[in-house]
Amino acid sequence: MGIEDRSVRRRIAAALAHLCSLDDCKTIFVVNHGLELLLDLLKSSIPSQLITASVALLQLATKAAVSPMDVVSATGQVLRGEENLNNPANYDVVFLVEGMVVDQVESGAEDEEIPIQDIKWDVFESMMRFIYTDQLNVNLSIALDLLKVADQFLLDGLKCQCEKVISAFLSLDNVVQTFNLSGLSRATRLRDECIMFVLKQIQELSPSDVKPSHYNAVHSMLAAMPTLFMDLLTRA
Repeated sequence: MGIEDRSVRRRIAAALAHLCSLDDCKTIFVVNHGLELLLDLLKSSIPSQLITASVALLQLATKAAVSPMDVVSATGQVLRGEENLNNPANYDVVFLVEGMVVDQVESGAEDEEIPIQDIKWDVFESMMRFIYTDQLNVNLSIALDLLKVADQFLLDGLKCQCEKVISAFLSLDNVVQTFNLSGLSRATRLRDECIMFVLKQIQELSPSDVKPSHYNAVHSMLAAMPTLFMDLLTRA
């Protein structure tokens, strides 16, 4: 874009997000740094410009047609089946959580009890149930704790399922807190879902409906947005 006036360039970038093909968007917004112009527009304190930028960024995501939650990863191992969870037959290792047995596994070693520290019983039990069955049925509270445990034990499939559960409960009141949690747990899909949630919320507003909480959410997440949209456009 050879136009000197940056405000004009930002408006042109927003229009091109709607008009251009995916290949042209890659050239304009990745190669020629048009994404920087949209993110500059998103920083504006003028409600109409905040909405314009949000809608344009969502257009880019739509053209890329990739959701952060499209990646579904299982445990990467042969499932043992729920009937074997907490089955003492032929197992020689016992996990103790909060003084209670959560699971017994076969290790080939001598009988052993392994205490698990700093993890709640219901959270550890949910983790083991997922490992055995590749299924997760938990409430939001457990999902939040389980996300940290999944990151600790490098269980990406479990982490993905926790991110899906948490994403279903996103609201303008909790999205910034959830976004911050995603960084602590290296939950990049949840991070990206938080960003998309905020942009979609703003997209539906009229300028008079924009609140300080919308600005706060956007400004809290701005630093992560280039990575998200560069990844979306280059993966497509």
